[in-house]
This record gives sequence, C-alpha cells and structure tokens, in this order.
Amino acid sequence: MNGDSVLTMEQAHVFNLISDYVLGLLPASERLLVEQHAAGCGLCRQQLDSERALSRRLHDTLAALPAPHPLRLAQWQPTPPARRRPAVLHHVWHKGWVTIGLLVMIFAGTLYLRPLGDKHNTLWPAPGPYVIATATEQPTITATATKTANQIDPAETPTVAATPIAALPILTGSE
Repeated sequence: MNGDSVLTMEQAHVFNLISDYVLGLLPASERLLVEQHAAGCGLCRQQLDSERALSRRLHDTLAALPAPHPLRLAQWQPTPPARRRPAVLHHVWHKGWVTIGLLVMIFAGTLYLRPLGDKHNTLWPAPGPYVIATATEQPTITATATKTANQIDPAETPTVAATPIAALPILTGSE
C-alpha cells in the first residue's frame, strides 16, 4: 500500500462506529480513536451528540412505562401448538407394511437362492452330467457311473463285479 491510499482517523469520518460507541460495544482502543477523532471533527462530534440524545430519550421513555401485569404478559405470549398423538392405527398400519416388506424380501431371496434345476437356476448354473471312471488292475475292466445335478457325490466309488477273462494258453517256444 502506498501512503496516499491509507486514510487516518483525522481524514476519515467514523460514522459507522458512533452507534457502537454510544452503546458501549467498542473495545477500548477503538473507543479512544473515536473520542480523539470527534474532538477534532465537528461533523462527527455533532453525530455523536445526536446519537447520545437519542439513546437518552429511548432510555427515559422505556423507564417511564409501567411494568406490564403478569396476566397481560400471558395474553401476549403465543400459545404453544398442541401436540397431536399419532393414531394407533397409523402405527399398526406402518408395522404391517414393514412386516409385509420383510416377508416379500425373504420369499424373493429364497426363490433367488434355491436351485430350480438345470434350466431355471438364477444364481449358479447347474453343472452338466459328468462321468466318474474308476480304473482297476486289469486293463479290460472299467466301472462307470453317470451323475446328474441333483445327486450327491458318493463317499466311495461304486464297486462292480469283475468280469472273468477267458484263459489263453501261454505259448511257449516248444509247441
């Protein structure tokens, strides 16, 4: 800031501080500045005297009024609004809707999570049929079982009776 743009208390009027000064709302440092400025500025001193006179008249007028009677004060106070209790049916109706909503959510959840078969399962597709093969010691015997989506895996593989193989004579070089 340059020195030309700064206004000192002697150059600027303190009209905006005069009302606060008369009401005693200014801190001590600002009160001192207003008093010093008003001592040197006739326009601000006139405004300060006018505000002081208005404050005295207002104080004297209010002091001259009789105190209102307590019954008169009660008439001027607004009546508090009556509190309405909600109807009992409102609570029952509200609880009924909450219960219905919970039941619908439970029903929809069970439909969504319950497997409905291979074609209609909404959460997980049902696995297709697969084959369980069990090898035995003999290369010609194999037991198979087909499993569908609704069956549970067996704890053990199914046992199938072994098929006898016809004995073939062992060829030796002496025949």
